[in-house]
Amino acid sequence: MSKYSAFIILILLVGCQETSQSQEALGTWNYCTRDGNYEEWIITRDFLLIMSTKPKKFFLFQNEIKDGSLVISTIKGEINLPMPKDTLIILVESKKKMILKSVFESEPLQLNRVEYDFEPVDWENLEYWKSKVHSEFEKRAALEKCPDLRSDEEKIIPEIILDSRNILGEEVPMTPIQKSKNH
Repeated sequence: MSKYSAFIILILLVGCQETSQSQEALGTWNYCTRDGNYEEWIITRDFLLIMSTKPKKFFLFQNEIKDGSLVISTIKGEINLPMPKDTLIILVESKKKMILKSVFESEPLQLNRVEYDFEPVDWENLEYWKSKVHSEFEKRAALEKCPDLRSDEEKIIPEIILDSRNILGEEVPMTPIQKSKNH
């Protein structure tokens, strides 16, 4: 076999690996957040759907897989990203786990593969499709037991007490603004 033939076979093998790696990212994924909430991701060639129990979210993005990354962008009428596109880099991937890194998040996100079927997006009846998919998500989420891993200090939400009274108890005189004759 010539060096040229071996080189062509190597290129084909590497090309097939990229395709199979991209195929691995497609499917249904979930994870428990640090504060005990449940989240699911559905990744297809065309869209990315993120659903969460708290805060209750249902984000539908346009999706494209390029060079081991998910490139997501907003769909008209859905949630807007801080920038027109976000790239989620696939750091580690296997059949059971995937770790993603976003330019907007400091911590990588580890997703676990889950197997369930979902209806294809009905773009003609999008609101009906979303309600049906969300209802199925709520049923699965109720079965998950995500522990709250925060410390007691982290669970405390600081209160801000707004007092409209003057701190010194003094009356602040208000002077009316005179209109100028030129206006």
